[in-house]
Amino acid sequence: MTTTDSIQLLYNAICAMCTRRIQNYNVDQSRLNLFLISGLATGLMMYVYTAIAYFYLDSSFVLIFGIVASAFHIVGPIFLTYKMSFTSATNLYLTIGLIYQLSYSYYNGGQGSESFVWLGMHPILAGMLLGARSAIIWSLIALGSTTVFLVSLLGGYEFPQLLRPEGVFISDVFTSFGWIVTLTILVTYFLGTQKKNEELLCRKNEKINDLLRILTHDISNSLNVLTSASDLCKVSNEGDENQFFFEKMDMASDSINEVINNVRTLHNSESGWESIECKPCDLDASLKYCFKLLSDKAQEKNVSFRITPEHERNSIAMMDPIYFNHHVLMNVLTNAIKFSRPNSFIDIWAKNLGDEVLLVIRDYGVGIDKNKLDTIFDMQENKSTCGTAGEKGSGFGLVILDSFMKRFSGRVLIKSKLNSEQKNNGTEVTLILKKALTTNLKTNDLSFSDLIVKSIQSKNPYNISSTKENCG
Repeated sequence: MTTTDSIQLLYNAICAMCTRRIQNYNVDQSRLNLFLISGLATGLMMYVYTAIAYFYLDSSFVLIFGIVASAFHIVGPIFLTYKMSFTSATNLYLTIGLIYQLSYSYYNGGQGSESFVWLGMHPILAGMLLGARSAIIWSLIALGSTTVFLVSLLGGYEFPQLLRPEGVFISDVFTSFGWIVTLTILVTYFLGTQKKNEELLCRKNEKINDLLRILTHDISNSLNVLTSASDLCKVSNEGDENQFFFEKMDMASDSINEVINNVRTLHNSESGWESIECKPCDLDASLKYCFKLLSDKAQEKNVSFRITPEHERNSIAMMDPIYFNHHVLMNVLTNAIKFSRPNSFIDIWAKNLGDEVLLVIRDYGVGIDKNKLDTIFDMQENKSTCGTAGEKGSGFGLVILDSFMKRFSGRVLIKSKLNSEQKNNGTEVTLILKKALTTNLKTNDLSFSDLIVKSIQSKNPYNISSTKENCG
């Protein structure tokens, strides 16, 4: 049996002993492998220093402790088969290595010892095995140890130099080569593991994307068949008492279809598949467009959009008008209508502030609980809430809104007061966008002022009003 075979056999045996730890305590296999490799590498390094101490250092303490510490580093993973946690085992073997390295350096001239450089290995290993927090802690420990030796040296303390000249030479040469080789092995393995994890994550994401596309496509097809069948039944059974159930089927189909579309939109936005082209756009034009689309829904509750005196016309912001109108502004205005009471107003104004443009939508509805505000953009926590007239939603609206605002390099601020708290309750949503550098734009057909005038002349078909009152 060759030396390579013996090492492989030892490695497999240790891995087998640690299997229970992996299964019961959820230790990642790659971290265990790195633990084994680093323990084996540093253990061998310490055996070499112990051999140097045996032949060239006049200190039995360094020799005995070196043998014990080296043995622990090589067989340290065995401790993982007991109740000791992975974190405790790692910190223990780093601590033993630190004590041995400090004692070896102490008897080899202290601060001037070449072997002192190995203190830098501890935060590297801690970071690779336990994360950034442990790397910082062990960096502080290494810096503290170095400071103690340095202060002692500057204070006139003479460290014992028990290592003979030929031992000093061998130790210095071994330190130089050993540091380079050990660090290369650890970093190479760590980067290789990171690359494998990234590739695995990419493959999983591709499978999820494929599954999501298949599900949304197949469900949409089935819904289309169901909707078509329902329409045929309504036509052929017009006036029948089953019309009520057909309408229920349509409502359920529309609800499922809305969820599918929202999931597809959110997924495409998060994946970067939606082609977004930010360009200078007039917020008045976006408001006009959304008012027109939502006029029927607003009239059902007799809710009016009210442009306040603070509104700065011709505010130009950087955005993609298609996605902003349909997935941002429509979402905010729809929610404002949904949670407004009948016969109420929704105040809207735009404001230029530095290199940003703020669009504020303020309703006087039921408001949002403070606890829910903290997780309002969290898809895991956010759930649909019924409106004041029982309107239902999918719960994806605000998540989609936030996703697209980030794509526009903008952000969303939400302030709200519950109905039970005090007067002037309701919700205020502020959309913050980058201001465009140019204002040389032409709006489609009507200007915003023309829209207000014509709306008033035609009995306000878009439920828009202008007021001289402050919104409070």
